[in-house]
Amino acid sequence: MHEAKSRTQSVEDILSYLEERIAIDTTLLKYPPVVTDGGKDITECIEGRLLAYRGVKSFIKKGNWGEE
Repeated sequence: MHEAKSRTQSVEDILSYLEERIAIDTTLLKYPPVVTDGGKDITECIEGRLLAYRGVKSFIKKGNWGEE
């Protein structure tokens, strides 16, 4: 039982992290272009990362993390 509770807590921690990162990246993309201190436009990188975070979140929410 302890293992299941620990795993649930870990999943909740991951989802919390993803929510935080999604919120940050969404905010960054409200005012494109996203430019680094060196002048490089990283808007596409942020968009890709945001898609990845959303995909992982969806995957976890559906319960598809390897259980049989």
